[in-house]
Amino acid sequence: MALVKTVVAPRLVQYSFVVGFAELNAAATTQAIVLKVMGDEDMQVVGSSWELIIPFADAGSISAVGVTVGDGSDVDAYGAIADVFTTAGTYAGAGAALGTKAAGVSLTATFTATGANFGDGATSDLDAGSVCFTVLVLRHLKVS
Repeated sequence: MALVKTVVAPRLVQYSFVVGFAELNAAATTQAIVLKVMGDEDMQVVGSSWELIIPFADAGSISAVGVTVGDGSDVDAYGAIADVFTTAGTYAGAGAALGTKAAGVSLTATFTATGANFGDGATSDLDAGSVCFTVLVLRHLKVS
């Protein structure tokens, strides 16, 4: 997984993560990928989106792939499920936790396959696909 950190403004940081099909290899129909563990700073996730760069595809039994973005305990805290198996496009996150404090949480993308497991635990059954996740984080000033 590739990570790019961009300082948008003095207290606003954008994190972008690219997840490719080969990383989805769990011997299960659900796989969680931790994008970033947030630090102990006083932060809020104020925006999330994902862009399907290359639709996920499988010549075998997987017939759909969905994804949510959450915080490790709530799988869709920052973005509800979107189908990433069909047409490329951009999806805006609209999760209930946007705007809440995120210090110490794990930003997590949870993928769900329909029809078969993602792989055997070592290799992926998918043949193509990549998605870029973007998360905007506001860092609050600490007052002592």
